[in-house]
Amino acid sequence: MDVDRIIAELELERKLVQRRVIDIDETLAALNKLRQGTRAVEPKAKPSRPPRGPASEADRIRARQMYENAGTQITRIAQVIGVSEATIYLWKKSGGWKRREPITRPTVVTVAAK
Repeated sequence: MDVDRIIAELELERKLVQRRVIDIDETLAALNKLRQGTRAVEPKAKPSRPPRGPASEADRIRARQMYENAGTQITRIAQVIGVSEATIYLWKKSGGWKRREPITRPTVVTVAAK
């Protein structure tokens, strides 16, 4: 066997054992906090989008065009404009947005001769 490979495997095993010891220590600390009646882990913060100023009138107009003319989904509009879906729904309701009916083109029907 190659000595270097054995040394590398032992180093890896040492790191794994150290990581397990750290995990055990963290678990024991959390359990002790629970035993004392305190929170072991703080609740995770909700992921947030980058801070943004208030939406402009241009944002409303663009959102309305995306909704009415292009038929874009509300979720996608909110992502593009950078506001929440609730904001888009509020704008839709207060502005009386309606989706446009798609333009249908007449179809040509051929009749087979008998």
